[in-house]
Amino acid sequence: MMIYENKRLATLLFFIRPISKAVGLFLPNLESELVQSSMKVKKENFISICVFLSTIYVLSSFLIVQSIFAYSSEELSNNLTLSIIISLAVGIFSLYSFINYPKLVVLKKTKKIDNALLFALRHILIKIKSGIPFFNAMVSIAYSNYGQVSEEFKKVIKDVEAGTPEVEALEKISFMTPSHYFRKFVWQVTNSLRAGTDVETALSVIVKNLQDDRYIKIKEFGNKLSPIALMYIVFTVIFPAIILTIFSITSFFFNLEVGSLIFFIMPVILSLFNLFFMSVINSNLPPLSEDY
Repeated sequence: MMIYENKRLATLLFFIRPISKAVGLFLPNLESELVQSSMKVKKENFISICVFLSTIYVLSSFLIVQSIFAYSSEELSNNLTLSIIISLAVGIFSLYSFINYPKLVVLKKTKKIDNALLFALRHILIKIKSGIPFFNAMVSIAYSNYGQVSEEFKKVIKDVEAGTPEVEALEKISFMTPSHYFRKFVWQVTNSLRAGTDVETALSVIVKNLQDDRYIKIKEFGNKLSPIALMYIVFTVIFPAIILTIFSITSFFFNLEVGSLIFFIMPVILSLFNLFFMSVINSNLPPLSEDY
């Protein structure tokens, strides 16, 4: 992340700025993603650095591929087109990865907030029911072990102590926070604070809605898990066993030689299937407790 926030590097890349502005037209959400990922860099500067890094990847991959061809005693001219195609593919993939980095940070941050938010709001609700003011309850959360939620409340406390009104500090942090549930909490609490109504009632409703939504997501995950588990068994257990059996029978009756290469390829394919199913399960996981 540090290289993206390097202002000196962004200044040196002023000649890429026109390209960055043109690319930025196709990325309307990038600016908000940079803010929500806490990256202190302008949109044009970020794109300029991404283009610069991708160019380095293109040149490096081109030199590496050409060196491999030269080492294999083949003429460079015959492989120039292939080297260019491979290096451009690497450049496009790297540019896509670099530009989507803030989005990955935002998704990770959202997951951390959603995992801890319900427990943090219960903490606040208990404090308020005990007669403690809402601001003191937020201070308690900020200096407790609620992960990313504590970090967000620390920003609110810092702004309030610097003289920003409590409602404005909450609204500011809601804009910088990617979690829909956190923004919904801020919206309901700020409305209660502006109207002078009881914050406890609004928090009780928020906690109940969050709890119900979590139960629904856990049930949905359970419903999705059954077909995923069935597909996992079919592709990683049944199909490989059938394929190996067919090869064995065919080679026995028709005197066909089955190379040992297949016994090296099959574990690689099964490993790829395992990684695929693990990523699918991980992407569908509901918000879970992290021992808060």
